[in-house]
Amino acid sequence: MTRRRDMLLALLAGVLLPALSPAADRPFPERPVRIVVAYPPGGQADSVGRLLAQKLAEVLGGPVVVDNRPGGNAAIGADFVAQAPADGHTLLLGGAANLTIAPALDSQLRYDTLRDFVAVARVARVPQLLAVRSGVPVSTVAQLVAYAKQNPGKLTFASTAPANELAIESLKAAEKIDILSVPYKGTSQAMLDLIAGRLDLTFADVASLAPHVRSGTLRVIANAGVVRAREYADVPTMVEQGVPSFVWESWQGLVAPKATPAEVVARLQQALERVVKSADYRDGLERLGFVPIDEPPERFPAVLQEELARHKALARQLGRQAK
Repeated sequence: MTRRRDMLLALLAGVLLPALSPAADRPFPERPVRIVVAYPPGGQADSVGRLLAQKLAEVLGGPVVVDNRPGGNAAIGADFVAQAPADGHTLLLGGAANLTIAPALDSQLRYDTLRDFVAVARVARVPQLLAVRSGVPVSTVAQLVAYAKQNPGKLTFASTAPANELAIESLKAAEKIDILSVPYKGTSQAMLDLIAGRLDLTFADVASLAPHVRSGTLRVIANAGVVRAREYADVPTMVEQGVPSFVWESWQGLVAPKATPAEVVARLQQALERVVKSADYRDGLERLGFVPIDEPPERFPAVLQEELARHKALARQLGRQAK
């Protein structure tokens, strides 16, 4: 009787186990994957998201769509993904703005980067360039510092987001100079005031600056990225110009809700590795003013931890830490 019972149980297990198998045993994706972009359509982040969605769909063999959820200095989109089902079908195309800077400055955030997300992979970076209007008589960082010291409080800086505000504040602290930061809600109006001569300098990405540099109304004097930009190969980095350890660049990376199964994360990482190595994707990024990131996905969690620590320390130094 016992043997017969054991045989029946084994048969039942064989029937039931497939139905009870974990999500890892099911194909991924089961439905369209949604990439949440925390900015409006038409901007750089949106353009990267759409390029990424197209190439990722080709690798995954299923639809990948972009869902724009702007607002709150990119925090609204991040919060939405933090609350989404942890099955890999809702991802955030995040960056320093909402993953490592906002947590250092805003105590009212409903999400915590390390607690609520699992890092999948970074997919692009874009160096921030230091540009001045044509009427400012400087061509290097050393000349800018000297001019600012000779004219304390005279120079004005266009601050279009917490990220570039922290960038100029860290430069001011490092070089002990006095530059007035003027806040703007977006890059467009700041650029208009720069070229009109109502502002003097800003940090911005390649795409935002390119038409004004070509027209001669703005001049790039430094690259705050790790390496020189292809479009401005003759412009040295901040580090090359004698500002030690000054690296300030934007990046984009995919994160998922924290409880996303490891097998799904691994599947996404494998797909993204193929995407970021493809010539079409890399060419598309460079046309948008971004630089492909050549690093293993396993590096991303460390980047988040390092940048969070760095930005929190900087916020404390500047008296801007989240209360």
